[in-house]
Amino acid sequence: MNIEAKLVALAGLLHDIGKFAQRAEWSKEKGTHEEFGYGFLRKYIEAKSHLPEIYKKLPLFARYHHQDELRNYGGDVKTKNLLHIVCQADNLSAAERKDAKDQKFGVENPLVSILSSVDLGKGDTKLMFYPLRAFTPNEFFYPLDNVSTSSTEYKQLFKEFEMEFEKVVERGFDFNYLQHLLEKYTTFIPAMISENNDVSLYDHLRTTSAIALCMYYYHMGEIEQDITGKIYDRKGKKFLLVGGDISGIQDFIYTITSKGALKYLRARSAFLELLVEDVVEEIIERLELTRANVIYAGGGRFYILAPNTGKAKAEIENVRQHVNRWLFDRFWGRLYFAIDYIELSGDELKEFKVNGDVLWSAINKKLKVKKLRKFIDDVPEAKFIENYLSGDECDICKASGIVLEENDGIKSCRACREFLEMGKELPKISGFVRVKGSGPDGSYYEMPFSKFYGYKKLDGFPKGSKVFVKNGYKVYDGFTSILYYVCDYASSDENGKIKDFDSFAKAAIGPQKLAVLRMDVDDLGKIFSVGLPEKEGTFSRIATLSRLLNHFFKNCLKLLVEGRLSDNLPDEIPRLSLRDHKNTKKEVVVVYSGGDDLFIVGAWDHVFELAFEINALFRKYVGGNPNITISAGYAIFDPKYPLYRMAEVTGKREEMAKEEGEKVCEIRGIEIKKKGRICLAERMTKEEKERTGFKTSYTWEEFERIWNTYVTKIYDIRDTKDEKSTLKVPRAVIRKILDARSEYVRNPDGFRWSYLLLYYLSRARYNGKERLVDILGDLAKRDVEKIRRGEPQDIFLIDVPLKLVDFAIRG
Repeated sequence: MNIEAKLVALAGLLHDIGKFAQRAEWSKEKGTHEEFGYGFLRKYIEAKSHLPEIYKKLPLFARYHHQDELRNYGGDVKTKNLLHIVCQADNLSAAERKDAKDQKFGVENPLVSILSSVDLGKGDTKLMFYPLRAFTPNEFFYPLDNVSTSSTEYKQLFKEFEMEFEKVVERGFDFNYLQHLLEKYTTFIPAMISENNDVSLYDHLRTTSAIALCMYYYHMGEIEQDITGKIYDRKGKKFLLVGGDISGIQDFIYTITSKGALKYLRARSAFLELLVEDVVEEIIERLELTRANVIYAGGGRFYILAPNTGKAKAEIENVRQHVNRWLFDRFWGRLYFAIDYIELSGDELKEFKVNGDVLWSAINKKLKVKKLRKFIDDVPEAKFIENYLSGDECDICKASGIVLEENDGIKSCRACREFLEMGKELPKISGFVRVKGSGPDGSYYEMPFSKFYGYKKLDGFPKGSKVFVKNGYKVYDGFTSILYYVCDYASSDENGKIKDFDSFAKAAIGPQKLAVLRMDVDDLGKIFSVGLPEKEGTFSRIATLSRLLNHFFKNCLKLLVEGRLSDNLPDEIPRLSLRDHKNTKKEVVVVYSGGDDLFIVGAWDHVFELAFEINALFRKYVGGNPNITISAGYAIFDPKYPLYRMAEVTGKREEMAKEEGEKVCEIRGIEIKKKGRICLAERMTKEEKERTGFKTSYTWEEFERIWNTYVTKIYDIRDTKDEKSTLKVPRAVIRKILDARSEYVRNPDGFRWSYLLLYYLSRARYNGKERLVDILGDLAKRDVEKIRRGEPQDIFLIDVPLKLVDFAIRG
């Protein structure tokens, strides 16, 4: 990247820094945010003689980033063009501000949680707010009902920011360091101090930087001329939204049959995350962009804002072809990386729509077409025949048509050998070093464009390499640091060795079984496309929303499974417990979590409890908004059961939970269902389901209500590991209740199930004293209103909770 391009990118990041400085001195009222920003940057830049001469222009972008002020700027044409570019980028990024004309402004107005703004017609929304604070991945935060900010709070936060900002200047305005610093200190600062602003200053700054850099490259050939009119032209297609999506992830990760599958599983999951990063880094390097241009990267997907130039289009095409030829040679067609782009005008970027489609929908449609034609445009046809004729099969992943090597009697492909070595290293490393060319000895992931080495220390790595620092930003001399969030928790033994499936099963209460949990956010595409009906999705707003969701699944979940939230969980977080909670560390491994979904394996009871804790934590994180929910599939397995079948079963249950949502409305012709459900078991035959119309899955609230109403009265959780949890009633009670449920399913409109259950409960005793009917009598009642609405009685819902309790007390 040339120095002028970097100036524009930095200018986008810092053009509104004066808002932060101004609010820290709000009571003194000493000028506009433009003047505050100009003074702040000038103070630091003029004091540093080591900075390039061109950086002395940086304060000008804080002073002149509005058109009215630019009319008074009398500098040279080129500098004025650059100022106009940042001014226009600021405007395109801030499309949401058209909604703020009639609102009250004041430093006391906090940032509205965009998660509380989403409305899909699933329930009433209520705006929630974030207190002013620094953002850190190592703390759980959530919006509150009543929040007010003050100049004093801004002043303290700004003081902390200044101390670190000076280090950024000392390092010559390291872009990634500056972006990290702004995320840390401006995530909870509203971009505009109106009453209902839900875009953070950080997301406004990074999107402005991305847009400005794209505009600079688009107009670079004529930057010496007066091109003011062209800069403000919003009809020309100046931008590209580049999207990427990996196809074949499910088969690639979960089709593993060998002993030690857990190591391969984690290593393959990490490989896919890093594959996305390798491709993203290659694109931004070739197009000379910054990490601010990366709107999102993770979960096998990425979105990048790029300039619409011939060079950019050609390089994107080259990257796609190279990646897919490499993937085909390495994995014999099991993975494909769909990469494409759409052209955008300034108006389309500002409104986040193209031809009436939300940008996410538009680019994803093109990616689907690429997937339908995978490898056709990238791999010569002869290659398919050549590989197909090779019949050898890897003993680990069962792939054929690839080069195999034999070790200890096991034939494995090169990739599986690599994954085995990296699987051993993953728990020990501080992150990854991306090296192009030769690197030091040691384990690494080979990628299409580089190698990713796990590192503990950076000795021996070539200077200039990029370091992906895991879950905490660090600056290394001679290296470029990139913050890399990953929820990589795995329970280990006393020697620090990651447990295997058998060990997890042995840690479970009752039978030695595993469970798998799959969860993801409901209707994410609809949230982005029609979930913000009043304000619409804008570039900054979508960037804020996707970043916050990714933070939950990577950082908040990591805190939860590590047991670091146990003593600080909000009171509203329920615990559906099968065991004592003295040991809060989860006996699980997080195979994957990021973006909007997760996959967890572990001791069956730990995974069960974790599912409800995650949902409750998510409810708190989104401010209780009923329009953003999460659904899940859960299943119990023998540890020897094939992994791919575990993934398949839980995946189908997750799909069932989503499909059983109830339709509530339509928005712009799009059907909206109320979801937020969990499927834990196959509870009915197909015939029973068709006859009764009842659902296999539960809403989270249904299950929690049944558990707290009935199960807690009959299941005794012991507080010590030495004593086994047990029932407060004879075990035959469970059988009798389940018999009554079977009778109910046969004839939901009948009375037989009810009087049989009442008769039994009236004769049974609770703790040998009270009649059980006085404790569980409501379970035998027939609610007439539920019958009228076609809803099941509680007796229908009790089966899975009782079966889990029965499972827990087995020897």
